[in-house]
Amino acid sequence: MPISKLVFKPGVNRDQTNYASEGSWYDMDKVRFRSGFPEKIGGWRPQNFTAYVGSARSVFTWGTTDGSELVGIGSNVKVYISAGTNIYDITPLRTTLVSPATDNCLNTISASKVITINVSAHGLSTGDYVTISGVTCPTIGGIPIAQINAEQVVTVITSSQFTITVTSAATSTTTNQGGTGISIACQISIGYAVATFGYGWGTGVWSRSTWGSSSTVPILLPPRLIFQDKFNNDLLFNIRGSFIYYWAFTTSFNTRAVLLSDVSGAVAVPQQVTKILFSPQGFLLALGCTNYDATQSSPNYLGSFDPMLVRWSNVDADIGPEPENWQPTLTNTAGFLRLQAGSAIVTGLSTKQEVLIWTDISLTSLQFLGTSEVFSQQLVSSAVTIMAPNVVVAANNIVYWMGNDKFFTYSGRVDTLPCTLRQYIFDDINKNQSDLFFAGSNAEFNEVVWFYCSSGANEIDRYVIYNYSDNIWYFGTIARTAWIDAGVVTYPLV
Repeated sequence: MPISKLVFKPGVNRDQTNYASEGSWYDMDKVRFRSGFPEKIGGWRPQNFTAYVGSARSVFTWGTTDGSELVGIGSNVKVYISAGTNIYDITPLRTTLVSPATDNCLNTISASKVITINVSAHGLSTGDYVTISGVTCPTIGGIPIAQINAEQVVTVITSSQFTITVTSAATSTTTNQGGTGISIACQISIGYAVATFGYGWGTGVWSRSTWGSSSTVPILLPPRLIFQDKFNNDLLFNIRGSFIYYWAFTTSFNTRAVLLSDVSGAVAVPQQVTKILFSPQGFLLALGCTNYDATQSSPNYLGSFDPMLVRWSNVDADIGPEPENWQPTLTNTAGFLRLQAGSAIVTGLSTKQEVLIWTDISLTSLQFLGTSEVFSQQLVSSAVTIMAPNVVVAANNIVYWMGNDKFFTYSGRVDTLPCTLRQYIFDDINKNQSDLFFAGSNAEFNEVVWFYCSSGANEIDRYVIYNYSDNIWYFGTIARTAWIDAGVVTYPLV
């Protein structure tokens, strides 16, 4: 019998048995295919900036006019800007507590590192970050004030009392100390790192138990997701279901982000926003947000939350985009429309020619008209699903996304993307943690990649790659929380 060379087909097929897949690859990890042959996926190296706090769920890169290469990092705890090997905390402030509420509010217990702080109606939650300043006594209970006048993590005891923990133990018990110039700057409250089951008033079926009692039926509390986009040199971002924030670029990086509604000239800025993004024409879009009621006397009046509403800010013919101006008038281009199919907007993606918006059951194309109506909507499909907000990616002029049980593409029309790993993926996946799933592109290798949780994991532990050049799939295990492809930065960041 003549000897012949055994040639394996590139890609992996797990929708057949190992035996039935003879002649092709069945199992692998951290391997890709190039020109039909397998090779090891390259390693990773640290960026060498100071470690951030929390789980990063959003990474965004952009360049400024002075040549700076910036990276926005949004975690469930804080928001950062990375420049070079340095990282800067730009987490917005929720409020600042000052005198008289903070007068002599510090209390210590001998031999304890815990300081109790009494401030009525502080509004904090356990795990929140505050920055204390203005304590003027050399020591409080023997604790140097340098350990107190600093950023702190709080533990809430009651609505009028919380604690911080310092590095030195008190040498004496003291009450009502610190002086009358104490300031406590409270950062926005932290979010969940992963989807978490919780109990509380209002969860589950109404009137299940006695009035005012918490429900015994758990609800799934979603993780914090942050969506970013750039405006000139500056950064805009929103926390899903919450406010829009604005960070103004400075070379000193010594400023925090602020509410967009607090920027000079801001009017009618949406709240409870599902996601923001810029259209190709420079309109800042709020997908799913509070509506605007022109019949109200105040231009900043905001109505109820509408999960299917799309609003956009003004673009002035002379000065360009005005992301702070959302009040529709007869002389500007700010406006709104409501999507036709679905019950809630999940996410959106801005492409070169249109803005694509996914609801729970549909895909809509938002197209610029250039008339007084500004945008029109075209329902592309009312028979698609999407797994989560961050599972969409554009590559090679095609949009790819993960549905609830299959993959889809859009290139002017919606098609199902055949997948030789479909059963392997969707039969072993934790949909309770789907908000953590995300997609990315790796243009150097003609790949789109999805990171997801297997059924037994509450954090990302797997990836699946589609090579659109060779039309093949491969997969593996990895722990990652976010991704951005090379472009502004030399290599992909994860």
